[in-house]
Amino acid sequence: MPGYCTISDVTDDFLVHQTNCSKNVDTLVTTNKSLESDFAVLKHSNSSLQESVVDLKCRSMRDNLIFVGVDETSNNETCEHLLRHFLTKYIEQDQTININNDIKIADIQFARVHRLNGGPNSQTSSRPMVAKFKKFHDRETIRKAGIALNMKRTGACVNEQFSPEIEERRRKLFPILKRFTLVRDKLFVIYL
Repeated sequence: MPGYCTISDVTDDFLVHQTNCSKNVDTLVTTNKSLESDFAVLKHSNSSLQESVVDLKCRSMRDNLIFVGVDETSNNETCEHLLRHFLTKYIEQDQTININNDIKIADIQFARVHRLNGGPNSQTSSRPMVAKFKKFHDRETIRKAGIALNMKRTGACVNEQFSPEIEERRRKLFPILKRFTLVRDKLFVIYL
């Protein structure tokens, strides 16, 4: 009789649908596992690429120093001229920093000197200045002299330039810095 179905027909139809659903679920589980595996590979690859970019940023900034406290003027003086005046005043002429008078600011060569974007620094009313040194030796001489300048707490200071990612990592490491030496974004234990 047309239009009627038996319990056996319903059961058979149910079993066919159940088998199809089970196959579909198995296919979805397999596909999901494959996607999870691909996602893990992509996540690792992305992480590796991000670290490579951070490393490249650090390498491009390794010849740079940041100077805070270099006055801004309305004159047409170049940033390099202002920086040389700052370095002469705070490092070359300071006998507590330039003890042997071996730091000669006129001999230092810069590849580029510019102000950082943004408003004036609240402590010094001037924007920080970035200088890229042509010679790494000159950069290290000024960086080491800058450590003594920073300890004087005059408002003028010299710091290394790091990428924002490295700055964030360093910020997290500062609380335990007293027991360790911080090099870029790595800590080394000091044995006393």
